[in-house]
Amino acid sequence: MLQSSGSFCSFRRLFVVFFATIFLWMFYHQCVAFHVFGSSAPSINAVIAATTTGNYEWAYRLKIPNLVVIPYIANDPAAQYHPPSNKGNEAMIYLSYITEFYDNLPDITIFAHDSENAWHNDMIFGQNLTDTIHSLDLEEVERRGYVNLKVDWQGGCPQWINSSVTIDSPNFSELRSEEIYVRDMFQNMFPGHEVPEIFGGPCCSQFAATRAAIHKLPKEWYQERIDWILKTNLPDYISGRLFERMWAYMWIGTANDCPIEYKALCRVFHICFNDQEELDEWNGAAYLSEKGTRDALADRVTNNHIDDRTEHAVGEIGTWLKRGRDEAVKRGRSKYYRWKIAGDL
Repeated sequence: MLQSSGSFCSFRRLFVVFFATIFLWMFYHQCVAFHVFGSSAPSINAVIAATTTGNYEWAYRLKIPNLVVIPYIANDPAAQYHPPSNKGNEAMIYLSYITEFYDNLPDITIFAHDSENAWHNDMIFGQNLTDTIHSLDLEEVERRGYVNLKVDWQGGCPQWINSSVTIDSPNFSELRSEEIYVRDMFQNMFPGHEVPEIFGGPCCSQFAATRAAIHKLPKEWYQERIDWILKTNLPDYISGRLFERMWAYMWIGTANDCPIEYKALCRVFHICFNDQEELDEWNGAAYLSEKGTRDALADRVTNNHIDDRTEHAVGEIGTWLKRGRDEAVKRGRSKYYRWKIAGDL
């Protein structure tokens, strides 16, 4: 009997070890979904900052469950959705949407421009907004409250704005012409808060935010921001940029929201390069490929032919880029790798 009991215990231990091994293997390879967004897909609005000449048809082709597209037409007061005035660039549109839908917000709102293909979309997505949004981890948006749709630091990170800079400061730059207004703007928006010295975040005012994050501030507060835009004499590009520097502070309480690029790409979009150097190398090659393609097309127009060496080089780079991206996407399918590479942003 004792021997039988011992055999049974040994078998039970083997049984436990076997299934523990299977469980860990499944976790490692992300063969099952361990985190489900509630009991169903979240409700989502895509708010598109558009003009009468813009083309936002791409937004209606997004393959996201429970998505409602809401185009705000900046320069058409007869449109179903429009801001009170065509001022402040996309900031006015986003604020107008928030005040209009404040009591009926979805789980997540995606705020975007009307251009599907633009320089301010990341190279890893072919500078394409559809691919960017399709890769977005909605659970990560829900967890964080606010997520930028861009990870590249160019034009916004890591320490883009210094709130102590004035127009007479030796380091004042027209490239950051909104910088001299940031301190006053912050004090107007958040009286009593200590003004952060540094503001930063990937450009260019395209992001996702949760209902809970937006509701951290009352509806009246957002209306006051609209009133400020209506009254200010600042040019639209300045007032729009000022809000670009404030969104992260408004919703997650940080003025310098610059997560390391390769980590943000991995955690938020599930494209996981092993380190920043590897991502930088990929982006550099993508830039060369794009430039080579442009040069080849220009050569075709000018000389009615394409240099064989250029065409071959572009093809070789394209093959390397695809392989590198495919490997990063494969790593990104694993929750284990996402935590290993990116941790908690």
